[in-house]
Amino acid sequence: MNENDNKLNQIIELILPNLILGDKIVAERKWYRNIDNTIPSQDYIAFSLMESNDLIEVRNTKNSLLTLSLKGHNIKNNGGWLKHLEQQSDTNKYLVAKEQLEIDNLKLKKESLEYSKTIRSQVDRIRDLEEQIKLISLIKLYWWFIPILISVGVFLSKIWDLVKP
Repeated sequence: MNENDNKLNQIIELILPNLILGDKIVAERKWYRNIDNTIPSQDYIAFSLMESNDLIEVRNTKNSLLTLSLKGHNIKNNGGWLKHLEQQSDTNKYLVAKEQLEIDNLKLKKESLEYSKTIRSQVDRIRDLEEQIKLISLIKLYWWFIPILISVGVFLSKIWDLVKP
């Protein structure tokens, strides 16, 4: 916040407790300007800021008679304008922190999903390797059987050649 904002907020803090809720005319907004009539006064800017934040309501068409709005009344009763700004700042900080935590949570979920996919692919690879190991183990276990089958095949083919006229 810059120095002008601080001054405006202090002016609002001073004006707000003196206003009354309801239809009573509580303040007259003056259109004070500097000598050459180009820059609005701090009071005018403060009242405009209060109006734009719904703290006050304009009660006539000339924009000069004002009353305190319900929102202004609630802020007044809850500690004033500066406390309201502080609570808004705290709320904004909370929302930013909450949003950052939600983003971090989504990143962690994404990483967890990618990790799960990696684990699934590794499990599939392990399953394939286990099948290959079983086949290799069977071959190692029965390696002697293969030459016997080849020998029997050769022997049977020779017998077939002899028996065949």
